[in-house]
Amino acid sequence: MKYWLCYIAVCLVHIGLATPALGERIELTTGEVLIAPVIDQDGRTLVLQHPVLGRISLPMSLVKAMLPEQPAVARNANIEAAPVAEAPAVAVPVGETPAAALPADEADVHEALAANRFWDNWDARLEMGVNGTQGNSDTSNFRLGFGATKETNRDRWDFAAVYNLAADGGKTNRHEGHTRVLKDWLMPGSAWFWFARGRAEFDEFQDWDYRVSGSGGPGYILVDEPKLRAVLRAGMGAQKEFGSTDNELVPEASFGGELVWEFAKGHKLTASST
Repeated sequence: MKYWLCYIAVCLVHIGLATPALGERIELTTGEVLIAPVIDQDGRTLVLQHPVLGRISLPMSLVKAMLPEQPAVARNANIEAAPVAEAPAVAVPVGETPAAALPADEADVHEALAANRFWDNWDARLEMGVNGTQGNSDTSNFRLGFGATKETNRDRWDFAAVYNLAADGGKTNRHEGHTRVLKDWLMPGSAWFWFARGRAEFDEFQDWDYRVSGSGGPGYILVDEPKLRAVLRAGMGAQKEFGSTDNELVPEASFGGELVWEFAKGHKLTASST
């Protein structure tokens, strides 16, 4: 980890001394400056395509200002260039600067860039549905769900929890819920990654009270585009039931895939199977 951080720090120093390429000039609250095209920005995360460091995801809390970068003007020592009037650069704030500056130590700065705090920059959703009928038969259904996802250049998280309750003719015929979590450990520069998945559930109308399962193994990124991602996962795991006649730990194999397509800004279509 230390060698990786040192490599990033050296690259940033060389980039600061080199002639900048066209792109956006990103000024960080730590005093660092990155010059690279912006490929995505959603108000919480800024994604850059850096010519040396590759794809970088930054939390907006680390971004102090963003300016359009001007091309460098070649100068001849024997010819004095005519002065060119320049419009004053106006810094456009894109995030709140923390009251206290982050530590100036390079390791701390780059650790903050690549691995922001666990509870920052989650995309969360809450869903609730209620419906029913009355007439020849009286039915009612209630559903409550919560989900959250997070992605950095080092890992991906996907968490979800669902609760369902239904009745027919005044008698409950569905009462179940589950929660699951999936984490991918990414390897920058490689299509391979590692994953771990866990799931816990209860169901009143099964021959078990609770069931837990988990699995892990390697994964492979088939497609990784700004608007489209397709991955495969395969691994080994186990499942255990509680409150049933069969309470043995059962080994399992796990195979699955996932497709995420952002067909419009802020709108995604996700399909997955395990």
